[in-house]
Amino acid sequence: IFLECKEENSTKPAILYVACAKTAMNESSSWLIQRSKECLSLGDNEGADAWIITATSLYPDSFSVQHEVLYAQLKSGQISQAAHQLGGMFQRFSTMKELCHDVQSMLTAVSSEAADSMSERWRSLFEALDSDVQQQMLRSCAGKLLHSFLS
Repeated sequence: IFLECKEENSTKPAILYVACAKTAMNESSSWLIQRSKECLSLGDNEGADAWIITATSLYPDSFSVQHEVLYAQLKSGQISQAAHQLGGMFQRFSTMKELCHDVQSMLTAVSSEAADSMSERWRSLFEALDSDVQQQMLRSCAGKLLHSFLS
């Protein structure tokens, strides 16, 4: 598979190759995610999307890949897509600590009046979720917090 990210202020593309041959899934998926982040840092959103699409195609059951998709959508303001992504992740990965941390971040933003862009995006994401998904997330994370407090 051959993809490229265009370097900012350069006429030459920086060519990156996907070499997923005999490496472990986590290493390969992390490598793909890193390539996506590199493209984003260069301002190449299309290249970043291509790397993420490749990662999600090769590793659809990887939490880290799905989590990266969520953050990419959230950061780019794709709120309805991020709501769909978060709902799906919650159904598949509800036991992951990082996911509960994200729900806590979202709830903190909902209950605060912070004006920073991530807080506004977290609030918009919460509002875009179906009420059933909101309730499931609240119950699940509250239960986990209570369990960790009592342990």
